[in-house]
Amino acid sequence: MAEADPEAFDPVQSALDLISLLEPVEEHLVPETELPNITRAALLQKIFDEPERDPFLIQQISKTAKPLAELVMRSYFLLRGVLERHEATIRKRWVKKTARERRRLLQSIWPDIPTKHRPDADAHTRNCKNTNGKKVPDIDKAFYVPYINIEDLVSEAQNLLIFLNARGRHHPETFALSELEFSPFQRKNHAKLFLRYPGKLMIFCGSIDPTAYGKIDKYR
Repeated sequence: MAEADPEAFDPVQSALDLISLLEPVEEHLVPETELPNITRAALLQKIFDEPERDPFLIQQISKTAKPLAELVMRSYFLLRGVLERHEATIRKRWVKKTARERRRLLQSIWPDIPTKHRPDADAHTRNCKNTNGKKVPDIDKAFYVPYINIEDLVSEAQNLLIFLNARGRHHPETFALSELEFSPFQRKNHAKLFLRYPGKLMIFCGSIDPTAYGKIDKYR
């Protein structure tokens, strides 16, 4: 097999290929005769607020989690493949760029990328000041991945390189227990994080099998 030509590598196109995988997963579950149709948002609300266990809850959770888990794994394998072939080239070219060029490149790939450090805190503040009852449009994205922003990734050249290496060279299970710590404003009521469905658990750690990530299994 011929080796990849580093000079022919287009980092922008590779990033666009990766982001193309991150298109929103179908918001509504595919209806089945035994399962009521429900949005992901409604399901999350049901999980956290429903005092009694709905007999269809496990099926709903599993059906919602499966495509999301597959998306996580597809993105991971694509990023890992890019780094295995081109990480040295990415590092060399990124370090040579000025802060302005880095900013322009990131914004060409992700036009809506937040500009400030801790965009979740900024969005939370703006949302609290909002008096018309409507949420700040970008508040959800800022809450989910507050560490992805122009200020943090551009200010020091190594920041993005470390981030790419960590996420592309380590299985998603590595970050399963720390994601909530990185996204404090996205956390639900702390006590509710410890709710358990009797006899069931969702697997994020302990297996590198792509099909096991996010799978619901019996509690042993």
